Amino acid sequence: MVARPPPLLVMLSLVCRCAVADAAAAPPFVPTAQLPDVLTFINGTRVTSASLWAARREELKALLDEHILGTRPAVRPKLESHTTTSKSGGGDGGVVSELVTLRFEGIDGAVNIELLYSDDGAAAAAAAAPRPALLTQFDHRDWALRGISRGFVGVCMPTGDTHDDTWPFYYHYNTTTPRPTWGLIARRAYLVSLILDYLTAHRTALIDTGRISMFGHSRNGKQTLIATAYDERIHSAAGSSPGFPIATPARFASNAFAGEQWPSSTIGSGSCKDPNPGGKGTGPPNNHPSDMAGCAWWTESAQSYYGRAPWLPADGHFITALIAPRCEKRLFCTIFT
Repeated sequence: MVARPPPLLVMLSLVCRCAVADAAAAPPFVPTAQLPDVLTFINGTRVTSASLWAARREELKALLDEHILGTRPAVRPKLESHTTTSKSGGGDGGVVSELVTLRFEGIDGAVNIELLYSDDGAAAAAAAAPRPALLTQFDHRDWALRGISRGFVGVCMPTGDTHDDTWPFYYHYNTTTPRPTWGLIARRAYLVSLILDYLTAHRTALIDTGRISMFGHSRNGKQTLIATAYDERIHSAAGSSPGFPIATPARFASNAFAGEQWPSSTIGSGSCKDPNPGGKGTGPPNNHPSDMAGCAWWTESAQSYYGRAPWLPADGHFITALIAPRCEKRLFCTIFT
């Protein structure tokens, strides 16, 4: 006899599917100065259960991708290889620096990360439980080092201005159909997720995959919150001054208040290497003008909302909503069940 799901589960499943399916035929977005309600589907359906919230989460992501962040690749690249290229330091409680090179299927370029952790001796290490991890960018390596004294494994990632290994992904996926419309910040957050594929599959003896945190400052703070919103393997996040349009919704920001708006934020000032002396960053090879589109922080259409924030169907509070309700932490699950 074939097992049948309980009637309630069937009903919830049908409601979720209908809510998402009806969204495509929903009426056009009505401009509003208020923040769009995160608990109401595009078609007007209210979120009243954990199952409906799961469906609404996907809708929130789709709206963010379309109007602010840009879309991601249709096919996720598989981790092809991982090699420890050097391991130094340690001894008597010293800090171990382990450099690891990752390669992903179809991507013509390497992703280089650094693991930092205390060396408590071979015997202690063999008996030690996995440690919580603290993800950050190479820009904030000092912060990762501070975490070691508190028992963390620091993971420095090439997703910032001083080390940016996302360019091979940009070039590869620019030739695919459909072509991703992602901006630089979303592209860096995407690479964070790929690095997590490696950490959660191959470093479980060192890292407690149930206790992964991430932090970053300014544009890296934006990246931190976006990565946490889209990848639930990150369990806590600290974004320092992430600002517009993530922590500060576009509806509440201007160049005079919160320091940013679409013109200054969209062009991605400072995120690509300046060819002039004293320039910083790791931009496209040779800073070829045709490549500078990859320096824009957000999707190209975001610029059209400058001075028209009420017309924006998505806003920064969507990111906060995606981070907050994690069912395994019994937040929304407790409310709905």
